[in-house]
Amino acid sequence: YQSCIWAENVPNLTVTNCSIVEPGASYGFLEFLRTNNCTYVLAKDNIFDSFNSASTFMSLFVISSGSNITITGNDAYNMNNWVGYNIYQTGEAYVSLYSASNVEVSKNKFGGKHHRTAPSTYYVQHAVVDINGGSGIVIRNNLIYDTYFSNSGAGDSNNWGIRVTGSASNVEIYHNTIDRVGPTSSSNGTGYTYGIWLASGSITSCHSNIITNTQAPQYATCYGVYAASSMTQSYSNVWGVVGGTTGLYGGMATEGTGGISADPLFVDPANFDYHLNDGSPCIGTGMNGEDMGCYGGSDPL
Repeated sequence: YQSCIWAENVPNLTVTNCSIVEPGASYGFLEFLRTNNCTYVLAKDNIFDSFNSASTFMSLFVISSGSNITITGNDAYNMNNWVGYNIYQTGEAYVSLYSASNVEVSKNKFGGKHHRTAPSTYYVQHAVVDINGGSGIVIRNNLIYDTYFSNSGAGDSNNWGIRVTGSASNVEIYHNTIDRVGPTSSSNGTGYTYGIWLASGSITSCHSNIITNTQAPQYATCYGVYAASSMTQSYSNVWGVVGGTTGLYGGMATEGTGGISADPLFVDPANFDYHLNDGSPCIGTGMNGEDMGCYGGSDPL
C-alpha cells in the first residue's frame, strides 16, 4: 500500500489518536500520513510500534508543500525496512518535509532500532527529521534516541538525527535531545552519522540541544553537528562521538556561546528515561538559563 492516510488540497485536517501496531506481513504501508498542498494540518498523539515496509523509501509523515503544519506529541518506535524492491539502496525517515512552510515538529518521541533484512550493495540512509526546502520550520523539544539504519552488507550506512537540505530557510532547531544515533563501530561498511547536518539552506537558530553518543562504523565519518555552510549552535551539549573519523563539530559548524561537552547525566537512558539527574551540566545552562534538551524550555516534552 502507498499510504494509510493520503490528503491533497485539504484545509483543516486533523489526524489524532491513531495507532499502528506491527502487521503480520513483511510488507505494510510506505507512509502513514502524506499531505500534498494541504493547509492547517495537525498530526497529534499518534502511536506507532514497528512500522513495516518493503519499499525502497519509507516515512511516517510526508509533508509536501502546504503550510501551517503541526506534528506534535507522537510516539514512534522501530521502523523496519524489509528486503525492499531495490537491492542497491534504501532510505527511511520519521518526518519528511518537502517545500512546506510554517511547520512545527515538537514534543515527539522518535526511537528504536531500524534494519533491513537483506544487505544493500550500495547504501542505506535514515533521517529522523528530513527537511528539504521550505521555510519557517521549527524543530523543538523532541526526543530522538537509539535510532539507526545499519547496512548488513559492505555498502554505506548514512544516518542523521536532523537533516537540512535543499533551499530550506528560517529553520530553528532547539531544545531537542538526540542520543545514540547511528550504528555501532562494529557494523559493516562505511558511511557517516551526524546528529544535526546542514547540507544546504540555512539554520537561523540552533540552541539548547543535547547531542550525545553519535556513532558510526569504524571506517565511516561521525560528527555531532556538521554544516556545509556557516552555522553556529549555542548553549548546547555535544558529547561522546564514536567511530571512524570523528569530531564534535565539523565543516563550518561551530560551538558558539555557552557550548559544553560533558556527560549529561540522564536518569536512565538504557530504559529511555532522558530526564536530567541532579548535578547534570545541562541544568540551567541552555539559552536564557533554561535546561538543555527536550525537557527544557517553556513548553517541554
